[in-house]
Formats: sequence, C-alpha cells, structure tokens
Amino acid sequence: MKSVEANIQRGKAALAKAVTGKTSVYRAMFRNGLGWVDFVWGDEGRPASRSGKRKGAKGLVHILEARMRKDGYSEQEAIRFLGDMVETIARGVEVVRTEIGRSIKVRIEKGDSRVF
Repeated sequence: MKSVEANIQRGKAALAKAVTGKTSVYRAMFRNGLGWVDFVWGDEGRPASRSGKRKGAKGLVHILEARMRKDGYSEQEAIRFLGDMVETIARGVEVVRTEIGRSIKVRIEKGDSRVF
C-alpha cells in the first residue's frame, strides 16, 4: 500500500461493501509482514447455548451478532465497532503470531482494540 491512510480508506470501503452486501471481500487491506487481509462474511452459527456461545459462528456476521447480543449494541453501533477493526489492522502492533502450515493467525492491538 502506498500509505497507511490509503490502506484505511481501502479497508473502510471493503468493510462497507461486505456489510451492505452481506458478502466476503478478499484482499480488503494489506499489512506488511502479514500480506493481504480478507473480510469474510461468515456464519452466525447455531443458537446461543446457556453459556452464550454459538457453535460454528465465524466472520463479520458473528462479530455483529455477538456485539448486539452481548453488549446491547444497535446494528449501527456494531457496524461502527467493526470500523475500529480497520484502524487496528492498519496502525496496530502485532502481539501474537501463530503459523500452522500455510495459515497465519495474528493478534493485533491498538489501544483497547484487538483484532485476531
């Protein structure tokens, strides 16, 4: 990416496309040391158990559903919460990296925001 700001703009546009279209957006952002980051729409999973966990839940739709259910966010508040994710990916610090085969999982933090 030419600049962090350009990367953030690209990420916000990709996030808007993913949320409005309820679809995955591949190559949504780029992070040095990690490569291209995809925004995967995912799956809400099965209904929540007594513990509040939803088996099979993953992706953006899972994050939106969980923030609304657990934190009482409105849909718009949950979408704004996702917007913080873009900034964290672009400006945050990599804290943990796990590589299994060709798959890489990282935790990036910026202030109180964490992205896995």
